[in-house]
Amino acid sequence: MPLPRVAIIGAGIAGLTVASALRNRAEVSIIEKSRGVGGRLATRRAGDVSFDHGAQFFTARSKAFSNFLQPWLETGVVQPWNPRVLTLEVGAKPYRRDWFEPHYVGAPSMTALPKALAAVLAPKLQWEVTSVERMGDHWWLHSIDSKKTGPFDWIVATAPAPQILQWFPPQFSGMDALQQVRYAPCFALMLAYTQLPELHWDVARVKSSPIDWIVRGNSRPDQHGQQTMLLHSTHTWAHEQQNTNFDNIELTLRQALEDILNQPMPAPLLSLLHRWSYAATVQTTQLPFELDAVNSLAACGDWSAFSNADNGGARVEAAFSSANALAEQLLALPEFAA
Repeated sequence: MPLPRVAIIGAGIAGLTVASALRNRAEVSIIEKSRGVGGRLATRRAGDVSFDHGAQFFTARSKAFSNFLQPWLETGVVQPWNPRVLTLEVGAKPYRRDWFEPHYVGAPSMTALPKALAAVLAPKLQWEVTSVERMGDHWWLHSIDSKKTGPFDWIVATAPAPQILQWFPPQFSGMDALQQVRYAPCFALMLAYTQLPELHWDVARVKSSPIDWIVRGNSRPDQHGQQTMLLHSTHTWAHEQQNTNFDNIELTLRQALEDILNQPMPAPLLSLLHRWSYAATVQTTQLPFELDAVNSLAACGDWSAFSNADNGGARVEAAFSSANALAEQLLALPEFAA
């Protein structure tokens, strides 16, 4: 009996987790619109500098995710991150902010883990899906440049919920659940300098400002010597700026940085701005994943019940947990029997 053919849309942590679990029980094809893998485990490179401008770290609160990370910790692909953390507010005294659980990052960058996972999976990159079509007993994927790929027995989507709603047909049983998902945006401002001012902290959580988070790049494992700063805006402020041009957003964030530091900053050698439209999930689905065995369609991601407000919205572990739970359910189906 031939192995089922499965298309997995998205090469972030969720898509790579599902693919890794199914690869010995199915003929897996990973389809990714970007030039590289990782999703929000993202790194932007410009010349000799790099910025981890998406997810800043991940924690491991479940046994399953801890077990998953262990071999990567042993090889150094994942490393603990122990920065000096302060809370800053204009006009207020800074105070230390301790982390009471291990925090991890990819090394030398956040893309290290997804790249390691993808090494044996051979994802198809720069292939942007526009629709999913049923033809006879199989599914086909259509791309933005009028290409198609298939046939597939199953389609698993691991993208943000609004994108899945655009692709999947109305008969998908998870449609109503995905329509309830809500996101909050965020701006990431990447700054590189000749020399940073002397600071006695590595990470700052910011209050009463357009900025929510500041990190010095040289505080991260394997990035020592980089004179960079990464700023994340608050979700509320980013939502309010959806009609503001990027130049004004950059100027506002740079001024807010000077206000927080209470000192002028030198002109940056490099300044890059990125908008994350789906930065955090503020309303999730009720289930850990969506599985439609009748139509051979499934979806998982950090929009699921694993990504609730208590866990801080979108988290790497939430994406893994959703994908891991879906993979277990798929492997229990007759067509994936060993």
